[in-house]
Amino acid sequence: MLGSPARAATLGDVNGDGVVTVADAVRLLKGITGTAPFSRYEKVVGNVYPPRTLFKQDDSGDQPINVLDVIFLLRYTAQLVSRTEFGAADQFIAVDPLYAPVGSRDQIQFLAVPFNIEGSVTWSLTSSISDPGTIQMDGTYTAPRVVDGAYAATVKAKVGNITGTGYVYAAPPPPPPPPG
Repeated sequence: MLGSPARAATLGDVNGDGVVTVADAVRLLKGITGTAPFSRYEKVVGNVYPPRTLFKQDDSGDQPINVLDVIFLLRYTAQLVSRTEFGAADQFIAVDPLYAPVGSRDQIQFLAVPFNIEGSVTWSLTSSISDPGTIQMDGTYTAPRVVDGAYAATVKAKVGNITGTGYVYAAPPPPPPPPG
């Protein structure tokens, strides 16, 4: 199956110019302070701390961006952190959102960001239930008609032999209306 094209990202290259510089740290600061809100892509690429080596692959990139990301990125640009410790050459795929609560027929747009990998993203969906919903070539997930408390599915984005994972699960039911 032909997938959707995706450009290879570089961890920490928030402004997309191909190199990690102080300008990327400035962009992170603007996002943190709210003067220039982050795009989903910028949130994924700018999420550099803690280093990926401290996470399991599925947990990487799911922390809020804060000043620690800025400091770690600046330490990297000043060559106080190695490429290996920073994860600059790692090949992985970050999927956003990592966890998504869904109800019946809900739609969620997943984003796959391949790091240091060229190619097309193909999406797949697995679950232990007979109707996990559907995932389109562009990452649009549609929940099944029936979503109950036991519902869960795994959404996978793949480029070559590298896979990134996201998860959907049954959203808690809304609270009952107030009495009276």
